[in-house]
Amino acid sequence: MNISRDDRLEQAARWLVRSQDRDFTPEDKKLMAAWLEEDPANHEAFEEMGGIWEHIGVLEHVFAPEKEYKRQEIFVRHRKAERFTGLKALLSRFFEPKNRVVIAVAALAVLVLFCLPALRTYLYNQAETVHAYKTMIGEHKTLTLGDGSVLKMNVKSALSIRMSNKRRQVEMSEGEVFFVAAADTNRPFEVRTPNGMVRVLGTAFNVKSRSGRVAVDVERGQVLVRDDPKGPGDMRAGGVTLVAGQGVDIDPSGRLSRLRPSDMKQVLAWQNRQAFFKNTPLGEVLRELELYHDVRVKLAFPELESKGITGRFDIGNLDQTLEVIMAAASLNAQREADGTIVLYRKSVGSGE
Repeated sequence: MNISRDDRLEQAARWLVRSQDRDFTPEDKKLMAAWLEEDPANHEAFEEMGGIWEHIGVLEHVFAPEKEYKRQEIFVRHRKAERFTGLKALLSRFFEPKNRVVIAVAALAVLVLFCLPALRTYLYNQAETVHAYKTMIGEHKTLTLGDGSVLKMNVKSALSIRMSNKRRQVEMSEGEVFFVAAADTNRPFEVRTPNGMVRVLGTAFNVKSRSGRVAVDVERGQVLVRDDPKGPGDMRAGGVTLVAGQGVDIDPSGRLSRLRPSDMKQVLAWQNRQAFFKNTPLGEVLRELELYHDVRVKLAFPELESKGITGRFDIGNLDQTLEVIMAAASLNAQREADGTIVLYRKSVGSGE
């Protein structure tokens, strides 16, 4: 069942109220612990609401049922405390040490009825925003984030972006993106793929995740690349720091390759709808071509899949690219009724 953020915060507030009651029983403790364990978001809401009330300064440090739920002492800096001075003065009118439950209920009522703007401001400052973006076949897209970072997405790519005052994180399962990450020493910029993670403070780099393989290439600055090993005997993750002009690959098993030189002109050629291939299997070249055009290209003979292709291609131009491929591999093309393009070998001695 999906619960809204506001409903979850309200539930957290009610538990905070109940925990202040002197008649809060061991059974109540268990129920509260079960609610906290039911969903990590419940625990986050509990922490968030408790932090707000500590800022306000009316309620005592709230009870937490298990060691893992106990918050560390919050030290409120003067400038943060100033934001809640008016609220604290208002709520202090309800303060009667003899009855903490009345205090809690009154505080909750005032928060909801009178102090919602201040509460919303606090929650906004603590909140994490999540946005998802994708590009279709043949589509490029440029994103500018709130911190000034720029993301240029290649064709057929999908990612989600999580931004908060503590982190900047991009998750991409498939696709290719060029990142220009704005410098922020307090919030490292992370890119997570199924095979590994890239972390930087401020730099420009390209991440390509296609067919289970990930390639990272750095244009400027430094990036830390960590792999994500999978399978028996691959229990320890490795890491390597790349500088400008260096690249590294992560294979489908999640292991890092050796460092390699990176020609960023060729790596970023996709931004101009061009592609460089060096002894690349023909099957892989055709899959790349299909990312730019709404068409299926197949080979009549499976053994042609591994034939190496080298050259520079205007991959945004389907006919021109196919002509170059056919000339390089001595192939002919035939279009089927459903639009599929079939490549096959020329007959020996054929004048075609």
